[in-house]
Amino acid sequence: MKQDYLNNQIASKIENRQASLKDAQDRNEVCTAMPSLITVVDTTRCNLNCIMCQRNKELLDNGLKSFLKRAMLTRRFIKFYSHRKQDTVMDFGLFKKLAQEIFPYLSVLGLTVAGEPFTNPNFSAQLDLIESYKVKLLIFTNATLIPGGVLLTRLVNNLSGLVVSIDAATKGTYEQIIGGANFQQVINNIR
Repeated sequence: MKQDYLNNQIASKIENRQASLKDAQDRNEVCTAMPSLITVVDTTRCNLNCIMCQRNKELLDNGLKSFLKRAMLTRRFIKFYSHRKQDTVMDFGLFKKLAQEIFPYLSVLGLTVAGEPFTNPNFSAQLDLIESYKVKLLIFTNATLIPGGVLLTRLVNNLSGLVVSIDAATKGTYEQIIGGANFQQVINNIR
């Protein structure tokens, strides 16, 4: 019974991929395929305070606010944007609903480009769903919180790709611009 379920999941993904290729080949204005890769911002939480990040209030105050004022945008918008630093996590019920609707067709799921995925308290439960639907995972991370042990093994077994944000090539520069990170720890985590 379980083997039939897995075969049906794989067949759905193959059919969807073929439909996607046909849509591209025929240049269809309306696609018949479901997406085979999506990126979900499941959290905006981050454990770092990078000087160039949109989450950095000083950057917003000094650079973006000045630009917005020159662009004649309202003070209300500037105030709203400056407070976007609040951390959010996607409701797990919403993630499950997304999984039920699209994971049967999905080949790759990208998790967050606006936060650190390993700060999401639901990460392990999300990985359970991802595994059950045989979806590969594309992770965008700062590599400071890569898990160990069983969770790391599960992660690696379900990984399509790992994108690590390293914004400097030397320890001094890296630690100067990436608030809260240790260059050598990041390198060790990647290894």
